[in-house]
Amino acid sequence: MGIYFQKKRENLDLILRTVGLAPGGSPAVGDGSFQGKPLLLWLESTARCNLRCTKCGHGYDQPGSARTLPRNLSDAVVDEADEYFAAAVKVRTSGYGEMFLFSRLKSLVERIKKYECWVEGTTNGVVIDRSEIDWVVELGYDQLVFSIDGAEASTMQRLRGANLDRIWDILRYIKEKKEQWNSSKPNIVVGFVAQADNLHELPALVRKLSEFNICFLAVNTLHYKKYVPGTEDKYGKLYHDFSLANLDRSRVEELIGEGRALAEQYGIPCGVYIDLDRVYRDAADDSDLSDAADDDRELNTGELITISPVAEPAPAPESLPKLQPYYCVYPWSSLYVTARGSTSVCCSMQGDVGTVLNSGDIDRVWNGAPLRSIRQMIAKGEVHPSCAYCVTRNRHLSSFVDLEAVKSALVLQQDPEIPVAASPAATPAQPIFGYFDAPEVQGRSLEPVRITGWIASGRHGAPVREVKLRLQGQELVTVLKFHARPDVASYYGRKDLLHSGWQVTVNLPRLSPGQYELTAEAMDPDGAAGALGPLLVRIVE
Repeated sequence: MGIYFQKKRENLDLILRTVGLAPGGSPAVGDGSFQGKPLLLWLESTARCNLRCTKCGHGYDQPGSARTLPRNLSDAVVDEADEYFAAAVKVRTSGYGEMFLFSRLKSLVERIKKYECWVEGTTNGVVIDRSEIDWVVELGYDQLVFSIDGAEASTMQRLRGANLDRIWDILRYIKEKKEQWNSSKPNIVVGFVAQADNLHELPALVRKLSEFNICFLAVNTLHYKKYVPGTEDKYGKLYHDFSLANLDRSRVEELIGEGRALAEQYGIPCGVYIDLDRVYRDAADDSDLSDAADDDRELNTGELITISPVAEPAPAPESLPKLQPYYCVYPWSSLYVTARGSTSVCCSMQGDVGTVLNSGDIDRVWNGAPLRSIRQMIAKGEVHPSCAYCVTRNRHLSSFVDLEAVKSALVLQQDPEIPVAASPAATPAQPIFGYFDAPEVQGRSLEPVRITGWIASGRHGAPVREVKLRLQGQELVTVLKFHARPDVASYYGRKDLLHSGWQVTVNLPRLSPGQYELTAEAMDPDGAAGALGPLLVRIVE
């Protein structure tokens, strides 16, 4: 297991005890302060987007609205949230915008992965290029979600303004890069939003996705929004015109069934998250309404991919259900931070619990008065006004689903059993030791080469702090991501050498054809330094 596994495990245990889900019971409510840290961090890296999809607020929000202002995640989060990353298990790096427009995304991911977090994000696949895929694979980014709403280029252009051929090219390159690195990461998930004018392309989309080793296909539909004729409600009009209810239900079921069958045939796990009964019931009810008054059904004014939902009036207290203490765990386990700095604990929360823009803000928010008040009320089974919208729709139950997902992710971080050699080798005397996996590499000047090996500290094991590769004294790259090498741990009979492996693809500098020497320099936690090599680098014409 990694060096931060125990800290994450202790943080999870503290949360479980606090909410009464583990032995030790829930302590007195107190003032709502919590010494643990969120297990789930949702970081909206940027609110900027290159597309104006018709179903997204970027397509219909008024210019200058809070959600779509071109803001980026605060440097205070990117550079100073180490304590939170060390305790978190899962981190999401996207929100309302396109995360690959964030200039510091790689730096953010490097920092998160340094602390051994499981990382996920969503992209439209249009602005990402091959150099970005290179570092995504090399850093071990865990799951990348692509939004694809059709199999035809014209459909994607109409619905999202996206170049579908470019998306196919990127997915193909990801597959090739993963094969080159012998890596399973990132998992590729595709999200398809079904509507009346694209559902017929679902079977063809599944066939196309079979080329790219997709790990999951999620099929959703447009969120309900009642349209009042004569208003300027663009999303309401979109839902009215393109809801699945505009199609014969038998045809909808036929197309979804065909898509599912093809996914099973091609070995693509598929989830369909569409309640057709409700889709057609909503349409029938709307057709019977002659007035413009809203009913009690859920209205969605843009809560499609945003982590900064539009506020709606909270239900009256007398209409709220009776709940058990600690009916939701999000205030202890989760924190959302938007690009504009607002914060919440889930995507359904009304309002926010503070602002994260400057140094120290994240600590002030996590145990600030608003969040402490929410914790106090939930601990007593009461509903805070900020949580009323969520509670009336039973969305708080998702907090326990997410908690189980965190447990599963943490289990995957546990180290496998390491068979120890019958006669383990003695640990070398030097403070830093290891090997390059090949005695030499060969390539052309300015072209990429892949270099792999393992490195460890005789005293502290692995991983070391970092590895710097130098060619003829010139620094090429710094390696911060390490992976398991059971062969090394077994050979030396030391489990603490497991995470000693490293690999990197680096562009060779401009050099004349010939032979050059490359070294790998490292430093252990005590500051003891050492180097491996040299590795022979042969530059050819």
